[in-house]
Amino acid sequence: MNQSKKRSFVINHIFRKIGQVTYYSGLYYEQSHFDTDWVLCFRYDGTWNIVTLKATRLEDDWSMETKIEIDCEPVEYQQKSHTFSKNNNEIELVRTDYSYLKPHLVDDNLNIHVKIFSNFPVKKKLRNFDDDVAKEVSDVLLIIENQKFYVSKLFLASHSTYFKSLFFGSFEESKKSEIELKDIDADDFQDFLELINGESYVEDGTVEGILAIADFFDAKTALRRCEDFLMRFSKDSLRNKFGLAIKYKLDNLKNKCHSDDCYRRILPGTSDYIERQDDYE
Repeated sequence: MNQSKKRSFVINHIFRKIGQVTYYSGLYYEQSHFDTDWVLCFRYDGTWNIVTLKATRLEDDWSMETKIEIDCEPVEYQQKSHTFSKNNNEIELVRTDYSYLKPHLVDDNLNIHVKIFSNFPVKKKLRNFDDDVAKEVSDVLLIIENQKFYVSKLFLASHSTYFKSLFFGSFEESKKSEIELKDIDADDFQDFLELINGESYVEDGTVEGILAIADFFDAKTALRRCEDFLMRFSKDSLRNKFGLAIKYKLDNLKNKCHSDDCYRRILPGTSDYIERQDDYE
């Protein structure tokens, strides 16, 4: 497996009472992802309201190329690229005037959504599907991107109509003990197997990959788990959630996006986006 993989995570935060922030004071919010501490900062420099993102790691010599999506209504949606390092560990995300923000704020609170993409280190496996234990209880070997997965035909078939047809239908693969699957991401398949085996739960950094696998293999339980996560726990933006609902036909999630009154009050740009996407269905 590669030592790193393009992954993402989300920071979603409400900076409260931003009109009370004084000259060079600040509001801070911190999360940790992929062995990195990430700090969102809102401050006032005497003229501008500024939001920055800072990354800190324990190593002395490190660098991380990132793509960053910023949703901060009413400021226009942005995408930025930045290479974080020990000596260049902060980027300005937003610079605007309070008089511009104020008419759009609810209770003087600023909602900011940031999604960061990078080649983060691949997370530690929670379960090995290529060790002796996996071999002993398996009856088929799946090979994906040169990575081996020893699995049970019956178990996979119980979760996926694709595998049910592949293993127990009229395909010639049903007689094989070793099958190579192409155009599948091995790390996403690892996350998928861990989920259906009860070893892990869905996260913002893995949900899109698992959805892609579950949709391809028609794995209803995994799709339902992903949809439930997006509806109840995800910190991703309404815009991205709705995009996933459309792409993977997640009707409950789509309906929740429509029925959530807050997006019309707080995220008017997202409301317009949702209505435009409905026109394409």
